[in-house]
Amino acid sequence: MRLAERNDRPSGFSRRKTMRVNAIGHLCPVHIWFSLRTNRGGVCAPTPGDSDAIGFDAIADVQPGGHFFSASHTMARYRTAFYEPLVADWSNFGNWTQSGSKTASERATGVWRRALADFMAPASAVATAGVLDEFIARRTEEGGAAPVS
Repeated sequence: MRLAERNDRPSGFSRRKTMRVNAIGHLCPVHIWFSLRTNRGGVCAPTPGDSDAIGFDAIADVQPGGHFFSASHTMARYRTAFYEPLVADWSNFGNWTQSGSKTASERATGVWRRALADFMAPASAVATAGVLDEFIARRTEEGGAAPVS
């Protein structure tokens, strides 16, 4: 069955599913907006390319067979270098159970509801709302746009 035969609407769309995919792919504009709005993750920040950020000294410090977790370079960046996901829960099973055993769908629902509740329209949108309302009213009176067939 073609998409057009099913009420011209993709099946299975939901805000919750969008947030779960967003947590995996990190490509959704909602993610970028939410990250910038809550200062989570510096989505648009340039990647530093200096020798300190790359960590050549840490590579030289760690012996073959060793690990980088105890290296001073790693410890200096540990709190800020890793992405904190919007939906995924990194807690262990005991803590997850004590905190209510929320599924990814339940956490995603909370994320999009919070994003909608906290949304504040930009000043430019508020300023043009009257003009847009007037345009819509005028076009509706004129018969609106021709139907797309």
